[in-house]
Amino acid sequence: MSYPPPYHGHYRQPPVSPGPYPPQQYPQQPQSPAGYYPPTQQYAPQPYPQQQYAQPPMIRVAPTSGWAAASLVLGLIGLFGGWCAIGIPCILAVVAGHIGLKETQDGSRGGRGMAVAGLILGYLVVIPAVLIFFTVGGLGVIGSTVPDPTGTP
Repeated sequence: MSYPPPYHGHYRQPPVSPGPYPPQQYPQQPQSPAGYYPPTQQYAPQPYPQQQYAQPPMIRVAPTSGWAAASLVLGLIGLFGGWCAIGIPCILAVVAGHIGLKETQDGSRGGRGMAVAGLILGYLVVIPAVLIFFTVGGLGVIGSTVPDPTGTP
């Protein structure tokens, strides 16, 4: 197996080709008599003109409703842990979402989308929980009022 020769600090330059075009001849400058140079005109340096930049208009954004943000946070907590907390965060998300919608209705406060998202997340857990509660409770009431068919006292 052969190894490349070691590097000693210099490389060989590739040959320079003349290129596809012939070298150009430039016209000679007229020569002045020995030692005589015409006087040059002195110009004062011209300052660059000051550029005018227009300031962009300031856009005032309405502050976000705290109730809307709380609705979204409580809705997320209720969605992921609401079954463990008996749905309390979801009920609070629904209440905060309705208050947030009321605050953002006239446009003086932002966050309407957060309020709607909190309402959706809250209702996503509250409605099935209420249905399950009444279904199980209703079946329990019906089961307790129906007489036992075995006839035991």
